[in-house]
Amino acid sequence: MILKKSLNLEATMMQIESTVLQVISSMANREVAPTITLDSRLRNDLGFDSLMLMEICIEIEGKLNILLDEKIAAAETVRDVVALIKKTATGGSDADSKA
Repeated sequence: MILKKSLNLEATMMQIESTVLQVISSMANREVAPTITLDSRLRNDLGFDSLMLMEICIEIEGKLNILLDEKIAAAETVRDVVALIKKTATGGSDADSKA
């Protein structure tokens, strides 16, 4: 039973990553959208400003049925956004998260 729960958690984490990449790609400039990775910098590489980050936050909240806080504004990379969501979803702390 523990293994099944672990697999479900892993699938959920993969879904979070996939959803974040999809939302960010859909809101990014068409020229950079195909090359977005977890290490893409939200402001420098993708050209997002704080308003766009809040729009991304709202879109992700709707798709994942989760409530995020203002910490998303401090996210520097796509990976930071994913880490913040994972931390929020699990209710735990993530020492590697900058967000």
